[in-house]
Amino acid sequence: MTGTERLDEFGVYSLYLACKLHYSTGTYNAVKYRFKTSAKQQSFWKRKDRYFFYKVGTKFNFDRSVILDYFNAHFVEDISWVGNMLDDDTVWPDYKKRIQSFGYRFEADINTLCDDHCEGGNLPFDTLFTIAPGDAHPPIIKSFLQGDIMIETIIVLDNILGFMDKMKITETLVWPDLRNKILKYGIMLDTKLNANNYKKIILKVFTS
Repeated sequence: MTGTERLDEFGVYSLYLACKLHYSTGTYNAVKYRFKTSAKQQSFWKRKDRYFFYKVGTKFNFDRSVILDYFNAHFVEDISWVGNMLDDDTVWPDYKKRIQSFGYRFEADINTLCDDHCEGGNLPFDTLFTIAPGDAHPPIIKSFLQGDIMIETIIVLDNILGFMDKMKITETLVWPDLRNKILKYGIMLDTKLNANNYKKIILKVFTS
């Protein structure tokens, strides 16, 4: 059994930088590149904000896995500076609640999508991914933007169905950044949420 990986202050900073690059650039994939960056220790010790990374480390006993979750939770909410992460008192608790009860919340989201956009199952499942005339987004994206479902629900459904690359969304105000966020966060979540575990929930909701 593998033990817990512990970081030092520089390790926390390096992990943060990898996450920041992952979410802010189109080409860098933190998982693919094993979170490697060009960060140098000598440069880190000159940073005026280095204490914040020590503070994050001590908050989680320098546990790499938990700190990675912490950074992901905030980057997905567009909180990208470590000082603001530490000041925020809602994102991390909300993230933990979502992940810890994900099966229950995922089923609730699927029921919401079914009831609100598929007439309780009378319309085909593909309706969720079809843009109606006059609309900018398909129902699944509209539901997220309205706060009705979790971003993680979109990611799991995409992992199962691969619908993200098939949707022809042309608006350029919201979708490009949201698409990038969904895909980038999905890479990070791939090993945490096994999409195959949730196929039965979809079938149950849409065939019951």
